Amino acid sequence: MAVHDLSHLRLVGRVVRLYQRLGLQGLVRGSGVLKLLPKRLRELEAFTPDIQPKFSAELIAPVTPAAAGRSIALPCSPAVPRT
Repeated sequence: MAVHDLSHLRLVGRVVRLYQRLGLQGLVRGSGVLKLLPKRLRELEAFTPDIQPKFSAELIAPVTPAAAGRSIALPCSPAVPRT
């Protein structure tokens, strides 16, 4: 899931914080329920950060500058495989 604006990021943060504060994260991890999820979701859940009580937009850089003088050419591939 991509988060495209700050309001969505805040909402996702609140949901994850609630998940952690209610003890659901520990319950889910300890119960073995994660084994029922697809591998990718299990991996993502393992990387869930601890959400702090106060969210600060200043922690997120709005733009990440590109490295000067570097460019990369990538090969293009068709969106639909040829049959």
